[in-house]
Amino acid sequence: VGRERWAREAAIFLAIREAHHGEPWWSWEPGLRDREPHALSLAEARYAEGIERHLARFYFFERQWQEVRAHARDKGVAIIGDVPIYVDRDSVDVWSNREQFRLDPQGQPDAVAGVPPDFFSKTGQLWGNPLYAWDRMAADGHRWWVERMRRALAQVDIVRLDKQADGSTHDAPTAEVGRLKVVKTESKGKGNKRLRVEVVDADG
Repeated sequence: VGRERWAREAAIFLAIREAHHGEPWWSWEPGLRDREPHALSLAEARYAEGIERHLARFYFFERQWQEVRAHARDKGVAIIGDVPIYVDRDSVDVWSNREQFRLDPQGQPDAVAGVPPDFFSKTGQLWGNPLYAWDRMAADGHRWWVERMRRALAQVDIVRLDKQADGSTHDAPTAEVGRLKVVKTESKGKGNKRLRVEVVDADG
């Protein structure tokens, strides 16, 4: 586990966040927020103990989980795992892959995820997750998604992408949230036109 890129990145992220008393990564000093090589090298040396502690936790969890998975397989049981379509903004996924998301130089999103008004909610839902920069993802062959799915399938037998009805809509927050405005565009899904809604700061 400790040799895998995801584990090292996650351990560094968690150790730095602990040292910053749980503050989100975009509030860290610019060198760490922007992952400048010199700042990261200093942090790895300064927080080495914390990094190793997290790596050890990853190792023991992975070993124990694979034992559970093997036992389930022996009993003919397949494990289904949910992978949320979006990730938390304050996560190692976003911090270490900022170019894959629609963020400004300070780490602020230009729009966030959610769903438009529907049968379940008259005002819709504002999830707040940063949106993907699909054009940049396509340029590198969707590397981030490939790695994410590979990692998920190393832990479960079947992956379900959660909160993605048919792959046609992916950013549709509510209009009823403070100083926000709704920007409407159309996208096609399964041959039908679908309404896509993005929420941005009304002052932006």
